[in-house]
Amino acid sequence: MAIFPEHPGRPGGKEGSGAFENTIPFDVLVLGGGPAGCAAAIKSAESGLKVAVVERNKFPRERLGETFQPNIESLLIQLGVQSPASVSALQRVCPTNWILDGLTHRFESAAEEPFAQAKNFLPFFGSVDLALYRRARDLGVVFFSACKAQEPVVENGRIAGIRTDKGAFRARFVIDAGGGGHWLANQLKLRIQPGSPSLTAIMGYAEGDADESLALHPRIKLDSKGWTWICRVVPHLYKWTRVYFSRDALPLDWVPGELKHMIYRGSRNPVDVTWRNVNQPAGPGFFLIGDAAAVLDPASSQGVVKALMGALLVSHLLPKIIKGEMQESQAVDIYSRSIANWFRQEVSHLRNIYSVYPEWQESVGYEARPNPLMLAK
Repeated sequence: MAIFPEHPGRPGGKEGSGAFENTIPFDVLVLGGGPAGCAAAIKSAESGLKVAVVERNKFPRERLGETFQPNIESLLIQLGVQSPASVSALQRVCPTNWILDGLTHRFESAAEEPFAQAKNFLPFFGSVDLALYRRARDLGVVFFSACKAQEPVVENGRIAGIRTDKGAFRARFVIDAGGGGHWLANQLKLRIQPGSPSLTAIMGYAEGDADESLALHPRIKLDSKGWTWICRVVPHLYKWTRVYFSRDALPLDWVPGELKHMIYRGSRNPVDVTWRNVNQPAGPGFFLIGDAAAVLDPASSQGVVKALMGALLVSHLLPKIIKGEMQESQAVDIYSRSIANWFRQEVSHLRNIYSVYPEWQESVGYEARPNPLMLAK
């Protein structure tokens, strides 16, 4: 059964020459029902705004193998999810071990004290998405499932809504939380600047039993072509992610050697995780949050946390703009600077992590080129 309710139908009446004849007006229209999108919807609805979420997929969705830093707990509480323990199958895991040249190294967390030595959280399938969706739904947020955005509508130099395959929607503000495909940025022809050599990821699940050390500690194994992350999600179920530098695709039947004896579950669709950011993550009538604004690979383990923080910032600014307490241009500047500063800091941290790779060190002077996966979107 789908988590999102189905769209009740295309708005009645015949669409005429006007861009928004016979459409539903909203204060905020969010594209994407993942953690960032639902977080923005939750806080906007709590401020009394009329909010809708357009989601092209149905849930639950599989995500890359990213653990959450312990500081996500306070963010979830702010969003009305009482504690991570209340999120189904959100497990605490020990710090990750890095394995390089046969030697084991403890992963250096990017989290600030007092979180740096605490255990991380590991989500199981769409558990966090579901908890946030339920909270948004309880607040009256309207969800449109299996609804694909087709084009933005621009009026007087600002985004005024979105046309979808199930009708057109007017909104005072549009938030793109749809992920690293950068739908709105591409529609508006905004510059997307790569910040790393090409990086691609695949992920999957394996069902069975592994050695005790792997069961107790997540593991990242580094090699000349990339790294592989493995972690036990629940007893007898392991999640893995492979990030590789090569532009050549891995074999479709590839799985980590430690898990080859297990039963495979999940998808092997490649995902572009090249570091990149949109040079204008906000503008008249729109904001980009989460991966729609900036992408890092899963080694950062900060993607969801930062996406939630971005959503909280945007949903704090929007009511101020609507109530006339802040100029839109000021809010756009505050948010854009925040995203740029965060991206710069995280790139610096990741470059330090990847400095253990001779191959990475040789690429420091590279000329950034878009990943072919990004060009294909």
